[in-house]
Amino acid sequence: MWQLGSFSARLLFLLFVLPFLPSGELARYLFITSVAVLCGRVLLLGLDGELPLVVRGEIGRARAFFPLILVGWCLLSLIALTGTGFEYGRWFLFAGLLGLASAIGLYLGGIIRTISPADFERLQNVPWIIFGVATLSGKFTSAADLTVLRVVCLVAAQVFIVFKLRVYGLLSVTGMLQLFMQLRGSLGKGWDKLISNLTLVGIMRGFILWPAILPVAPVMDDLAFAVACGEALWQLGMVFAHRRYAHYSTGSDKNAEQGRGAVSSSVVLVIILVGASLVVIGLANAIAVFPKSQSVWLVSQAAVFYPMLCGYCVLRFLLWSIRKHEWLIIAVQVGIIILQGILVFFVDSVYWMSAAAIATFFGLIMLSILTIHATSDRNKAESLSL
Repeated sequence: MWQLGSFSARLLFLLFVLPFLPSGELARYLFITSVAVLCGRVLLLGLDGELPLVVRGEIGRARAFFPLILVGWCLLSLIALTGTGFEYGRWFLFAGLLGLASAIGLYLGGIIRTISPADFERLQNVPWIIFGVATLSGKFTSAADLTVLRVVCLVAAQVFIVFKLRVYGLLSVTGMLQLFMQLRGSLGKGWDKLISNLTLVGIMRGFILWPAILPVAPVMDDLAFAVACGEALWQLGMVFAHRRYAHYSTGSDKNAEQGRGAVSSSVVLVIILVGASLVVIGLANAIAVFPKSQSVWLVSQAAVFYPMLCGYCVLRFLLWSIRKHEWLIIAVQVGIIILQGILVFFVDSVYWMSAAAIATFFGLIMLSILTIHATSDRNKAESLSL
């Protein structure tokens, strides 16, 4: 239900808010959120991927990690209050606030993912429901307004989940020392996940970030609209991927059969998402929802590119859970990012996403091979130990 509500809210936002924003505001908003997500990932240092493997469904362990959430909320409030009248470089302020709020949400998600997968999904989806409904009021018409609203929605959902699950605990010197020791152990194992998450964000938002770095024309609103549509589809597909990761993190049976099952699941997920989204796009085009014919072509490319990333993440999560081939995963993702940069510099923007989708397809094949190889080796090792 929460996933459907979130997807519906994003769809309303895409259809009834984005087309009426002033020219350039959508591209500016996506650039701010791209920088914010990268900042949030750096702040988190890969803990969102490592914490599920540490907590493993135990509420007592989860409570030990709560004090850092409280510190994050206090820091967020302090920055918001002191930066209210700050005019110079306010885009950096907005990106910093959103990045910190995103980092807190990802950290909380890492804590609760194995405790309550349903509440993890609420944490992912409730902010978008609030955001989508609020934007329909027509009062949020600039990138700055949308960014501030996004921060408020994220924090509201975080407070709700913390008190619902009662993962809060009392601050104490002993508790903070225990937290420090646990985080130190987790951080030592989380660098690969940090780099992997950063490069994944780079893949998802590469078409927004590369034009800001390279001497090319700025991102047009129709391309930004396609990216926003693709990310709505991405959020829907990642519901399944996150559930798989929760299962992989708590389960211990990582055999060859499960590896083949993960590959099959990722392929089926991609086929369903691509097929359903292309049908919806065809219907939307028939009733003249899209403002330009070029938007239809770009959104269709996004409907192929982003589902492939969802299927890719299913396999990435399985390999994470058995701590295999983490750096090979990063190498694949870096290769896709470099290809995106080459495309942005030499190719017209109309073809960026289709070429990146082809590269992601080959990345999906490579991860399928690595998954089957890693789970087969694990199965052989367990057989020999018996």
